[in-house]
Amino acid sequence: MRRESQYIDAYLDTTADPATRYTPDTYLAHVLHGRAKNYSMHYVRALMRAIRRRVDEGTVIPVSSVRGSTAYIRCAPPDREGS
Repeated sequence: MRRESQYIDAYLDTTADPATRYTPDTYLAHVLHGRAKNYSMHYVRALMRAIRRRVDEGTVIPVSSVRGSTAYIRCAPPDREGS
C-alpha cells in the first residue's frame, strides 16, 4: 500500500471553496506550524506527488488559484462505462 500525504484530503476539502483555492505551497504555509515549517519543502513534495497521482487517476483537476496560479480540486471520476 502506498503512502499518501497526510494533507491531501484536507487540501482538497479547502480548495472545494473558490474563496480558498490555494496553491499547495500556500495551503501548507497556512497549516504548518512550529518545527514542521522547517521541513515544509518535504511536505510540499509529498502533497504534489499525491495530487499528481490523483490527476493521473482522473479524480483531481488543476484550476486557477485565488491569485491566478494553479490549485487543484476534486472532480467526478471518469466514466468507465463501455471500457
